[in-house]
Amino acid sequence: MVKTRFYIRQTNIIFRHGDRSPITSLKDVQFWQDQVANQCDVMCGFKIIREEGDVKHTMEGNPPFGMLTKKGVVDIKQKGENFRKEIIANG
Repeated sequence: MVKTRFYIRQTNIIFRHGDRSPITSLKDVQFWQDQVANQCDVMCGFKIIREEGDVKHTMEGNPPFGMLTKKGVVDIKQKGENFRKEIIANG
């Protein structure tokens, strides 16, 4: 009998979102503006393709409230790196 070995070729993981600023406007606007991640960092490696006229799911919101924070970006990247290491270590 021939044994077949399987390999993981691709894994997709979806995280809803990382740490973000409160969705309700607060008095300390400047504090939260300093915490919000640069949108380039948030979308690194992603390309959003929309049909003409589609304006759903914009990232604009009510900045800086409800936006992904710098900590949120770091946390999500770390989760991905840890998962990758675990998959490689455990085959």
